[in-house]
This record gives sequence, C-alpha cells and structure tokens, in this order.
Amino acid sequence: MSGEQFSAALEQVGLGRAAFAWILGTRSERVTAWAKGAETVPFYMDVLLSLMTLPGAREMVLRVVRRQQIGDQQAEREFDAWKSRDG
Repeated sequence: MSGEQFSAALEQVGLGRAAFAWILGTRSERVTAWAKGAETVPFYMDVLLSLMTLPGAREMVLRVVRRQQIGDQQAEREFDAWKSRDG
C-alpha cells in the first residue's frame, strides 16, 4: 500500500490521521509519515482499513477502543466527529 493509497483509504473510512493514530496507539507523526510515503505503510493497514468500511465496523471499533484522556485535542475532536457520524 502506497502513501497515496493509505491516505485515500483513511479518507474513505472518514478518519483523520490523528484519530487513526490514537486508535492504533501510535503517534500522529508516524501516520503522517505513512501518508506522505516517508515510511513504509505496514502491510496490515490495507486489511484493517478495508475491514473498517464494512457495515457495523464503526460500532465494533468503538466497542474495542477504550475511551481515555488524551492530550492531543485534535485527535480527540476527530475521533468524536467520527464516532458521531451516521453509519
């Protein structure tokens, strides 16, 4: 998966980089590096992002991801917006 493909998949899922990084438990800089092609996108991202487009995936992610206090307010806003989107 190229950086361009990764960015397109994130857009299709409707998640910003910071929110996706938070879900993964990594830094948003790493997700940005994947998107820009500065770092190799892990092979499992294609599978993960594809699965996140399936019906009911949003609810499953929300059940799995334990909400916790995070310092990155942008990530929190993006995650909240994604969480509240109509599925």
